[in-house]
Amino acid sequence: MGLKRNIVGVAAAGAMIMFAAGCGSSSTPSATTTAASTSAASSAAASTAAASTSAASTAAATSVTVPITVVNNTGVELTTFCASPSGQSSWGSNLLTSTLANGESGTGNFTFTADTLVWDFQMGDSEGTTIDFYNVDFTNASTSGATLTLTFDSSTGTGTLTPSWS
Repeated sequence: MGLKRNIVGVAAAGAMIMFAAGCGSSSTPSATTTAASTSAASSAAASTAAASTSAASTAAATSVTVPITVVNNTGVELTTFCASPSGQSSWGSNLLTSTLANGESGTGNFTFTADTLVWDFQMGDSEGTTIDFYNVDFTNASTSGATLTLTFDSSTGTGTLTPSWS
């Protein structure tokens, strides 16, 4: 069952708890920001995962907390990973409590409401280079968890965030 089916009639904006401290910058792309896209393959994975969620999770709720794992396959050490509900004019806090080396992953919790199922993310390295990912849709995500895999192609300067559902 997708997250949207688990969240009924919520009007307030959702809270997010994951790793820690502060990005807080504008989401307006800068000279060092490259727009990126999410993987189209996530739709099939979302449908499969949605079908496997237990019946117990179908109860109506005002929010759903989901474990999220971020995998860094960018080739560089990440110093920031920020998130905000889509459409916000600034980034939320840095979700990393320490740097995330290439090949490492970090896990925490994300809380969703009916109003916060689509998110924007920004990853950054120690040189201040950032890449933004817009409109990552968790509507069909499994309540069992999600993995966000980050990659970077240095020859094109393009990053990819690929979501998959547990």
